[in-house]
Amino acid sequence: ANPTPPDLQVYELAKRNVAMSANSEARDSFSGFTMLSGWGPEEGPVPEAFLPTFHWGLAPHTELEISHPGTVGETMLIAKCLTYCTNQAIDVELNGETISRLQFQEINHCEHIMVPLPLLPGSNRLMLRYSQNLASAADPRPLAVIFLSLQVITPQLSP
Repeated sequence: ANPTPPDLQVYELAKRNVAMSANSEARDSFSGFTMLSGWGPEEGPVPEAFLPTFHWGLAPHTELEISHPGTVGETMLIAKCLTYCTNQAIDVELNGETISRLQFQEINHCEHIMVPLPLLPGSNRLMLRYSQNLASAADPRPLAVIFLSLQVITPQLSP
C-alpha cells in the first residue's frame, strides 16, 4: 500500500463521552463473521467528524472468517464505509478468489457495499484488500478504511 503523502496532516480527534441511544445497534452493525486480522478496535463516536461508533480496516488487508451451514439462500456482504485516502479501492476476495472491487469516488464520502457471497458449506475466508493507507506520527497504524457497519447476512428460510 502507498504511504501517506508528505503534505497530508493527520491528527487524532479527542475522544469524548457522548451518550448514544443506539449503542446496541452499533454492536449489531458488525455481525455475521469472526474477525481474524487487520481490524482496529471499536472507536468513537466522534461528533466533530460526524462519525458514530466505527472500526478501522487496517492495510494491507482485513481478514474474516464466515461459517456457513450450507443452507439455501444468498449470503450478502453489506457495509457502509469511507476513506481519507485518495484513489482508495477495496478488492473483495472469497476463499482466495477476487469476487468484487469497490473504487471509492471521493474521500470522506460514505460508500455502500453490497456483494453476494457464494459461500461453501463450512468455514470461508473473506479478505478485503486495500490499495492505499495513511499513517502519521500521531497514529502509526496503516489506516485504510473506516467501517461504519460490516455485516454478513444469510437469510433464514422457514421449513
